[in-house]
Amino acid sequence: MNRTIYTLIGLQLLDAIGLGLLLPILPFYIQDYGASAIEVTQLVAVYALASMVFSPIVGRLSDRLGRKAVVLIALAGAAAAYLGMLFANTLWLIFTLRALTGAMAAKTGVLTAWIIDHADEEQRARWLGIFASMNGIGMLLGPLFAGVLFHINLLGLTGYESVFAGVVVLCILGFLSIAWLPDGPTVMSEAPGQESRASKRTGPYADLLVLNFAIFFAFSVIFSTSAIYVDSRFGWGPSAAGFAIGTMTGCVALARAFASQRILRKLGTRRGTLITGLIMCVSLVAAASTSQPPIFMLLYCLSASAYAVAAIGVTLLLAQRLDPASRGAGMGMLGAASSGAIVAGASINGYLFELLSPSAPFQIVGALVGALLMIWYVYTRNAIANERSASEQA
Repeated sequence: MNRTIYTLIGLQLLDAIGLGLLLPILPFYIQDYGASAIEVTQLVAVYALASMVFSPIVGRLSDRLGRKAVVLIALAGAAAAYLGMLFANTLWLIFTLRALTGAMAAKTGVLTAWIIDHADEEQRARWLGIFASMNGIGMLLGPLFAGVLFHINLLGLTGYESVFAGVVVLCILGFLSIAWLPDGPTVMSEAPGQESRASKRTGPYADLLVLNFAIFFAFSVIFSTSAIYVDSRFGWGPSAAGFAIGTMTGCVALARAFASQRILRKLGTRRGTLITGLIMCVSLVAAASTSQPPIFMLLYCLSASAYAVAAIGVTLLLAQRLDPASRGAGMGMLGAASSGAIVAGASINGYLFELLSPSAPFQIVGALVGALLMIWYVYTRNAIANERSASEQA
């Protein structure tokens, strides 16, 4: 069991490093082909939208075909797409291949379901926290490696070619690591006509999808507007803003790896999700209300750390409602909600920042998501009470 989980965690780290490798160089790469500033941002949106659309599809396929087969296909597809980007010479081809890599990135929900398949229930928060923390670590390491690869000669490749080749190598390493894992069972045993009935037995989880969307929408404030906010509010330049974002990313990784299990076990998953979600929202509002940079940084990092725990809590709550036959599909839907929230949040937060004030995204989104968290908690509390009452009467 541990071998499989450790391998999946390692694969997530490789994926995150690969994503981090491309983030600093892709904007300059497509500008060499005449891309405008709008097209640079659209390249990010294309990746996220493809991941959002394909996450439920890929998750459902993993329920039917098995986790290993789907992950191997996704890794092979990603390697082929990045290899194609080595030779792409038009914007439309670059956008097409980037969309393909986004679709292949939809396997993250499958990896999450695979970990839940193997982890004991009391250890799920720990393993999911470590798994999710790999994103932060990879996003810190990736840009550093990109700077090194860009300036060295790798098998006759230089500049952008070296970076893309590095990502292809990471995909191949990931493929080989998964190929050596033992074949797991195909989770879905029902016939196609019985699939929907298997899903129905798990109970509805639309409320958790909405909750996950809201939590990631709030995080999109931190993700998308932090740099321009600290510049407009405190006069920080790129270097100081980069330090702030790097510190925040480190806090997220630490909270996922070391705090999520302790907090959610101590408070209970449902209550812990509510409390950490509210801390995230209150910290967002408070961060935009201070004029002191040290206090802003404290609240900024507290909000990001609370988000990290709340997001793990939603994943655990969903895992409790899913049986193995629908786990991949459910985690795929959760991934789609996350990607959709980041895409929508980045756009809406920009308008709030530009049309209202730099503080508006923090304050408005923090207040709205906090209210939604309270509504969700009351709604689910009443639903749980009604279920208990019905079972007692029966």
